[in-house]
This record gives sequence, C-alpha cells and structure tokens, in this order.
Amino acid sequence: MKQNFKTDIRDTQRWNETEEEYIKRKGETRKVGKLKKIEEKEIMELIHISDISDVVLFPINKQNPIKALVIADLHFIPKIEGDNSIDFNSKTLDILDKVVSNEKPTHLFILGDIFQKIVQDKSFIYQQFENFCKYEIPVICLGGNHDTKILSKAKKHFLKKGSEKLKKFLQIHETLFFQLSNEFGNENKNQNQNQNQIKNQNENQNQNQIENQNQNQNQNQIENQNQNQNENQNQNQNQNQNQIENQIENQNQNQTFYDNIFLSHHGGNNYKIVYSEMVPFIRGLKLQNNKLISEKDFLLIGHVHVMFHFFNENFGSIGMFSSKWEDLISYAIIKSNSNNKLTIEIKHF
Repeated sequence: MKQNFKTDIRDTQRWNETEEEYIKRKGETRKVGKLKKIEEKEIMELIHISDISDVVLFPINKQNPIKALVIADLHFIPKIEGDNSIDFNSKTLDILDKVVSNEKPTHLFILGDIFQKIVQDKSFIYQQFENFCKYEIPVICLGGNHDTKILSKAKKHFLKKGSEKLKKFLQIHETLFFQLSNEFGNENKNQNQNQNQIKNQNENQNQNQIENQNQNQNQNQIENQNQNQNENQNQNQNQNQNQIENQIENQNQNQTFYDNIFLSHHGGNNYKIVYSEMVPFIRGLKLQNNKLISEKDFLLIGHVHVMFHFFNENFGSIGMFSSKWEDLISYAIIKSNSNNKLTIEIKHF
C-alpha cells in the first residue's frame, strides 16, 4: 500500500512545544501573524496569495536533464572573535560536501535563510557564496524571512564584483517561488522537430525509391532484407517489453511524476508556527495559491525547519540544513526522466 505521509519522530520532540515551553526557551510569546493560537481556517485567511509575477520559471527539457539538490535554512552567522564554541558553519558545509558527493546533483537550489538577519560582515557573506560555487554547478537562491535584504544587497554587489566562478554559477532571485516545469518552451520546439523529421523521412523515402528503381535486386537480397526486418521487429518487441517492465517497476516503487514542482521559502508568509500548525500552513499555502499551483503540482517549502512529505496531497517541506540540529537535517532531490517528467524525494541526512 502506498504511504501517504512521511516525517520523523525526532521532529516532533524538538518542535511540538507548549506555549510555556516556548516562552521558557525563547523568552517571548509565540506569535503567528497577530494570533497566539491559530486554527486551520484562520491560517487560510492569513496566507499571502501570489501571482505569476512572484515566480521565476526554470524550463526542463530532454536536452537539459536535471538532478537538483534542494536545501534551506542554514542560518549562517559569523563567530565572534574569541568564541571557542563549535563552528556550526564549517560543520554544515562539511555535511553539504558529503551530500553533494553522494547525490552528484546538476543544480543546487537554496530556499532562503542562508544567513541570520543580524549578519553585517560582507566578507563572511561573500565567502559562503564562494563555498557554494566550488561545486561548479548552478547555485540558485531566493531569500527567506531572515535574509531577503542580505541577498538583495549581495545580488547588486557580489554578482558584479565577485570572482569569475561566482559570476558563472551563482543566481540570486528576488522572488517568492521557483517553478521547475516541463510545460514551457518545449511545445513549439517539438513541433518544429517533428516537421523536420517528417521532411527528412519523406526525402529519405524518395531517395530509397530511386535507388531501388535503379538497382536490380535479386531474390536473395530481398530475402535478406525480410530477414533483417524480422530481426528488427523482434528487437523492437523486446525493447517494448523492457520498457513495460520498467514502467511497472517504477509504479511498484510508488513514484509520482510531476509536470510542475514549485519551490519557496514561505511564500511571503513570515509567521512563527508550532509543529501542530505546520501541515495546515503548508496545505493552506498551496490551496490559497490554487490559481498558480494546481492540485497535481508539487509544492516544497523551507521555513518550518521540519521535514514533511504528503504524497497524496503533493506538498512537503525540508528541515533545517544546519549542523546545530544535525539529527533533523533533510533535503530534497528533484530529477527529470527521459519522458521529461519530474520526481521528488525528501530525505533525512
């Protein structure tokens, strides 16, 4: 039976706090928008509704297959001079090195909160982007509630004055959503390709007819051609059987294929939420933006610091990618297949 939900019990132990526990840990009252406690209907009413202007499109096609590593919420902050505590920044980068080495992605998407909002050290910010670009794959970032202003300044300065590697691989977008899609930019191209193929086929057929008319083929040649055709037919049948078996195998693995996968930090909704509110928040974010994100599209966000994957509702979240909470680290892998469809898997480190 297909599993409809995926998370980790360690998430609940960290984030399912009472209001009293939160105040003891943070020294302040929790707020969701203007409310201390919130129901699912109230969450829906608070959700920011986006439009196409809030989306940056990444077309996917067979010529450019993708295996994207998606992370969020690293919360880098410079160490204070003389501080002998653990360097969580370096440990986080070590973990990222291991994930990149194991997964071998073609792209790295970072969904916001790379930095804490109090970071002012430009050299520190610059160095982190250099660290990301050492993999020599496109590094594609959007801002979160902590670092949107930081990334906006970085886009203006570092992309113009940074190293050649940084200019080549780093992309910073001032947007709320990324859309990975196979529905744009391919239709006209495919139509033109099909027309060219038909023309080439007609030309080849005409040439073959002329050659056949000019040549005196004997009966043995005809029989050899028939034999080759039969062998090709058998090979095609075997290939078709293998394709069917592969399709059945994929279905048995409960893979779901998507035409569109949307990525965001919080969709423009900077709310502090507890564990019990997280799923209604993500669900509400998708439902309230149903003109942008269809029921069949997948929505993946950061911000909540916890991993969720709701297979039957096509939404999920990735946990905080920080060595400070190493047992909660998670990330997503998005891949395109030979049919130009997208799959997503959310993993714990």
